[in-house]
Amino acid sequence: SDDNVMTPVRLQWGSEAPPPAESRWSRSTDSTSAFAPDPRALLRQLVSNPDLRLEIHPSGKSAQLIRFNARGLERHMAQVDAACPPGGNGDGRAADQVYSEAAVDEPPAIVFAPPLEYPLALRHAGLQGRVTVQAVIDTLGRAEPASLKVIARPNTAFDQSARAYVLHAVFRPARVKGRAVRVLMTVPVDYRIE
Repeated sequence: SDDNVMTPVRLQWGSEAPPPAESRWSRSTDSTSAFAPDPRALLRQLVSNPDLRLEIHPSGKSAQLIRFNARGLERHMAQVDAACPPGGNGDGRAADQVYSEAAVDEPPAIVFAPPLEYPLALRHAGLQGRVTVQAVIDTLGRAEPASLKVIARPNTAFDQSARAYVLHAVFRPARVKGRAVRVLMTVPVDYRIE
């Protein structure tokens, strides 16, 4: 469910703003970070209104209030744009473009595989097989939680375990012209009884 990958966030701009509305942002797998759906739009808003209160609800913890005073941010936007070009990667594609596996120079590869939780009932039943999970792997080598989709499986009881495996795996990011890019890939997860 989305509750496992999203976290409630309330944004309040300035002191005169109306009560904040709740939205939901993707969160990191360890619940220590939340990711704005459109970071560049958030930065633009911070430049025009540098006072921001952000209330975030990390998984299993009480709400945390974060206050931003972004006065002067506009002086640093050239550096931000140089590091993260707003128009894209220099090849005509948007910076948030999701590439296919066939379109990248270097495909992603798993560099850390978490322990695979074999569903006990399926192990006892002797059920084995391959689950194929589709996911967008971000530029840091992590699966984007909202992108996870099981596209093939021998039994739906494998789904939760396979999704968790991909979500906690760390990948070497895909690259195009030496630059890390987001890529849609399929990840095979094999369940074998030894």
